[in-house]
Amino acid sequence: MQVRDRAITLNELRVVYASGQEDIIPIKTKVEAGSTYGPIDLKGGNRPIKEIVAFYRSRLLDRSATGRGKAVVEVWGLH
Repeated sequence: MQVRDRAITLNELRVVYASGQEDIIPIKTKVEAGSTYGPIDLKGGNRPIKEIVAFYRSRLLDRSATGRGKAVVEVWGLH
C-alpha cells in the first residue's frame, strides 16, 4: 500500500476472494504521506482476489500534507 498527499490512520484491510470468502486483517497504524505499508502475507494459498477494501481515515493534523484534500491510497498486489 502506498500513501500520497496526506498521512492516514489505517484501521483494517478486507480481502474478498472470487469464491466469496473474506480475510479481515486488523491493523490500526499510522502511515505517513509518501511512504508505504506492507507487504502483507495472505493465508490460504493461491486464490483469485475479487477486491481489497482498505478502511482508513486521513489525518487532519498533518503538517507535511500536500494541499487541502484527502489522502490518495494505492493498494498493490503481487502473486
